[in-house]
Amino acid sequence: MITEPPTNRSPFRPKPHAINRTRVNAGVDLILAGLMTGAGLSAYLDTTSHILIATVTLAGAVIHLALHWPWLRATVQRLGQIPAHSRRGLLLGLLLVLSFVPLGASGAIVALIYAPRVSAFHTTAFYLSLGLVLVHLANNWRWIAARLRHRSR
Repeated sequence: MITEPPTNRSPFRPKPHAINRTRVNAGVDLILAGLMTGAGLSAYLDTTSHILIATVTLAGAVIHLALHWPWLRATVQRLGQIPAHSRRGLLLGLLLVLSFVPLGASGAIVALIYAPRVSAFHTTAFYLSLGLVLVHLANNWRWIAARLRHRSR
């Protein structure tokens, strides 16, 4: 008679599952896209909600970078050996980060002291960032579609 070694786990508790990083990344990206859309729309509706949504969006962008940091580090380390698609993604990501800096800074200035010229710059920075986000989505569309197909199974 073969007996199994004793475990400390109750037979009624389910086994812990590993976190699927791809699903987490896709979920954060989807939430971030919704937040960016909400931030853009709220600018025309209510200043308080715009500031709140924009702040959460910037925090989401930091989380997005943190989740993709291993890919970013590995890509930079082997920059000369990676395919053009990955180099484009890296450049696009850098441009996105650089576009979010003036967007956030000008938004903070507009929120603290209303300055019409800064407000116009902030609007232009938003449209630039939005355009880069759309290009980023288009550049990663195959990955997104594959994750959505996999999830529907």
